[in-house]
Amino acid sequence: ADELARCAALGIEANKVLALNEMARSDNVVFSATGITKGDLLDGITRKGNMATTETLLIRGKSRTIRRIKSIHYLDRKDPDVQTHIL
Repeated sequence: ADELARCAALGIEANKVLALNEMARSDNVVFSATGITKGDLLDGITRKGNMATTETLLIRGKSRTIRRIKSIHYLDRKDPDVQTHIL
């Protein structure tokens, strides 16, 4: 509700479907997405003991480079605030 009120105050239509050229007006853009649950595009987070694995898709518009990044996270090395949610 607060987010919708903020959008209205800024003159932004929260439910408007944007066309590609409304989201990015040039090729100087970067898109990034990390899978949380397994889907058609990305794997979800997997966890084994103290380690979690994530997959991220990174696309750079200017060079048209597409990267898939598999990351291993050692959970006990995360900030204490984060550890309270994941350990």
